[in-house]
Amino acid sequence: QKMKLGGIFRLLAYAELLFVGIVLGDVPSLERDALVTLYNSTNGPDWTYNDNWLNGDPCSENWYGVECDSEVQHIEILSLGSNQLTGTIPSEIGQLSALSELSMPGNALNGGIPSEIGQLSELLYLYLNGNYQNGGLGGTIPSEFGQLSKLIEFDCYNCKLVGTIPTELGQMVSLYELQVDSNLLSGQLPSELGLLSALNYLKIHNNEFTGKIASELGQLSKLLELKLMFNQLSGTIPSELGNLTSLDIFGLHSNRLTGTIPSELGHLSAVTSFAVHTNQLTGTIPLELDQLSALEQLYLQTNELSGQVPDWICNVSIYDLTDNLFSCPLPSCCSASGNGLCEPCYSPAPVPIPASIPIPIPAPMPAPSPSPTPAPIPAPSPSLFPLPIPSPAPSPTMQEPSPSPVPVMVPSPAQVPSPSTPVPSDPDEGSMMIIIIAAAVGTFIIVFLLVACYLFKRRKKKDSHSSRGGERGDYSLMHRASSTDDLVYGNPRRSDLEDSTSDSLDDTANVSGAGSSQHDTNDLVKPPTFWTTGQLIPPSVRMVDVTLELGKPVQNLLDTFFVDDPSSSASPFRFFQDDAQEVPVVLRVKRVENTSLWRKYSLTRDIICAKGPYLHVSTSVNTKDPGRKLAAMLMDNEDDEDRQSLLNEGGIQNDSLNEVILFHGTSPKYVQHIRNQGYDSRVSTTSGNFGAGCYFTDDFRKSHQYAKCDRENKFYLFINRVLLGTTFTSYQAMKRLRRPPQDVVSGQLCDSVVGTIKTYKEYVVYDNAQCYPDLLVIYTMKPKRTESDEV
Repeated sequence: QKMKLGGIFRLLAYAELLFVGIVLGDVPSLERDALVTLYNSTNGPDWTYNDNWLNGDPCSENWYGVECDSEVQHIEILSLGSNQLTGTIPSEIGQLSALSELSMPGNALNGGIPSEIGQLSELLYLYLNGNYQNGGLGGTIPSEFGQLSKLIEFDCYNCKLVGTIPTELGQMVSLYELQVDSNLLSGQLPSELGLLSALNYLKIHNNEFTGKIASELGQLSKLLELKLMFNQLSGTIPSELGNLTSLDIFGLHSNRLTGTIPSELGHLSAVTSFAVHTNQLTGTIPLELDQLSALEQLYLQTNELSGQVPDWICNVSIYDLTDNLFSCPLPSCCSASGNGLCEPCYSPAPVPIPASIPIPIPAPMPAPSPSPTPAPIPAPSPSLFPLPIPSPAPSPTMQEPSPSPVPVMVPSPAQVPSPSTPVPSDPDEGSMMIIIIAAAVGTFIIVFLLVACYLFKRRKKKDSHSSRGGERGDYSLMHRASSTDDLVYGNPRRSDLEDSTSDSLDDTANVSGAGSSQHDTNDLVKPPTFWTTGQLIPPSVRMVDVTLELGKPVQNLLDTFFVDDPSSSASPFRFFQDDAQEVPVVLRVKRVENTSLWRKYSLTRDIICAKGPYLHVSTSVNTKDPGRKLAAMLMDNEDDEDRQSLLNEGGIQNDSLNEVILFHGTSPKYVQHIRNQGYDSRVSTTSGNFGAGCYFTDDFRKSHQYAKCDRENKFYLFINRVLLGTTFTSYQAMKRLRRPPQDVVSGQLCDSVVGTIKTYKEYVVYDNAQCYPDLLVIYTMKPKRTESDEV
């Protein structure tokens, strides 16, 4: 009986624990155990950030990098990028059954990728890139990944992966991006990659792939970037690749491809960069490539191409055709003042004339009697003129057609020596000496002029640089070299790739590569006083949740675009509140604390401020009372009176800066890039209304057109600080711009473009340091409430 009572008490205890777990919302023990195993196997105590790990429940205790589903209490996001993780990824990671994002880039993980990750059926994003240190993340790509039917992005570049690409990856029907470049992968490209109908980015360059390019890749109708360069691919270029009509970047260079360039590639109407250089291609440039209307960069150098270079090459912004066998003449744009390189070219070599060929010489005057035998022909002199001499008939064994007549220098009739005239056996030595001396003097003069011209240009450039430095400040502090997504046209070294900074998806990421110049400017630039970090060194990226503080002001600002706002009369646009069927509902607001971006932005702001004041630019945000209040809350002023003064003067904007608050809607794919690396005009195309720049708007509805929702119907919006400075106003499109136009008054370059083509204004800057992503707003759209709904 006592045993029965003890069993009953134990059951009651278990029930109580289960009840407490349900009430408190603890995650399942298997998921917590998986995180603990990960912590122990990756040297958790030495992580850069390990806040609250191993304390209580991962969700309720807010373990660093862990985000949970508030409804079912499962771990939804695990983001530990650039956090000094070492060791191996445990197989227990497969127990996080509800995980939608697994992000561990920029660490020093080694070993292999657990195949158990293929069990995460809800996984949407998998980021393991940049794990090349400490042996690197190696092994093969598990074939079990083919079970991840919901996976959208798979990034595992710049690691130490080996083996082939599994054919099972063709089952990942939702895959949007496959990026496994800069590894040690080998073998042939599986034709099953052509089954990835949703694929937009295929980046598998800088590996050791061999064999032919699968023609099935031509089925990827949504593909935007095809990067297969820096491999050992052979065979011909499949003509089926001409079906990729949405393609923007076509990169097949630095392989072992042979054959001709297919004429079907002329159907790539959207391609802007075409690179097939450093191969063994032959034949001519297809005439059909003239149909590439969006082409901006063409790289065909270091092949065996021949024939004439077409004139449409001159319409391409940048091109390189060197180290080929093209025929002369070249188009006029191939000169030194052109946009690219074409030389050298080759002409048919002249056929030498045998000395035994008799050369008929006209007699100096007719005579009835036979003329004596003419004397031997002297060497050419300045008084000679060319006469065409037919080539000899080919011998019976010759297979080539007879060459065309070759001009040969013969004496004119007036200078033919008579039989009695002595013929000199050698040319005049005095004349030869004069020619040599004249050539030497001419060469010296040309070299002297070239050196003088070079020194003059160098001094002029130096003086110009000094004058700009005094006017605009030291640009070296702003325009530091930043890491690129990948190398498309150059020849990368693996050491360069390993030194580059990988994108981080976590809420806090160390930014590597800070040089001594950053320490030099640390005393000049400070972070805003309300940031959670008080210093800019070491560089870091933090996402701080400020929903309680700024959620309501942001919601009030967005609401003004869908209700009748009397203050909007000052705006150049009217707000069509009756057209909206849905309105935004703010879910979360996060402040971006990126110390590297803030340093560049602050230095640029000081430079633009020194050039001011500027003609005031009015935005619809600044004319709204909620916009002015939000601007005042974002200003870096410790004194409340200063904030109130800014509020009364129009918020963040003032005439000495033209610093304004503007919107930028984006898709979930680019959120991590913007918050970690900022906006980058280099990845923009010149096909936009105002060229390749960073675009913003002062109307939320315009930015919402570019915002893409995720699977949970969440949209992403950045509220940005933007330095407009001197603006260039335009009411028509100005495509192909890469920098602002000149000011019509001063003749100096403007700082930004403010364009109005249809209903909304567009604000464009071309210097990445003129904009800072201040707030990330996560919102959803819900049906607009009517008066009857409220009743």
